[in-house]
Amino acid sequence: MLAHPWLVTNPNFRGRLSTGARALKRRAKPQPSKTRLTNPKLRHFGILAIAVHPQRQGLGIGNC
Repeated sequence: MLAHPWLVTNPNFRGRLSTGARALKRRAKPQPSKTRLTNPKLRHFGILAIAVHPQRQGLGIGNC
């Protein structure tokens, strides 16, 4: 913001800035013990990519 102060007048920028500040604020708060996982080895994961055979592309197979 110091290099581009005019961004403060942009509503999209202000919205993203406030969303980021809320996310950081939530992350800084300690989590109550009842919301923590009972098994510390249990991890969450996400799908980064879906591969579809070239002959099956365009059929909607990889859609969520």
